[in-house]
Amino acid sequence: MVACHGGQQRGFDQYFRNSSGDAALLALDTLGQSEANETRSLLANALSSFEPVGGYAADREERFYLLKKLPANAFDNLDSQFYEGQEPFMSKVLSLVAKLHTHANV
Repeated sequence: MVACHGGQQRGFDQYFRNSSGDAALLALDTLGQSEANETRSLLANALSSFEPVGGYAADREERFYLLKKLPANAFDNLDSQFYEGQEPFMSKVLSLVAKLHTHANV
């Protein structure tokens, strides 16, 4: 979920700058369905960081504009919590996908 490039952790700021950020609300829902509650909480808090500047936007260009209005360190604490976290959120999400795939008889 949170971007990592060339061994460098890029955090929520990079996540929201990338096209991945277009689907942040879907990611939030999926994390909830998969019971990845720690990661869901972090994403929810990251999304709430947009509230003072008009709220999260799924449109990437609009999100760029909103990100410019946020303090440079807006996501630092959340990034630290994410990278220090121990929740196996990807395993939980993949388990959900496998379960849904099985139930769909695909």
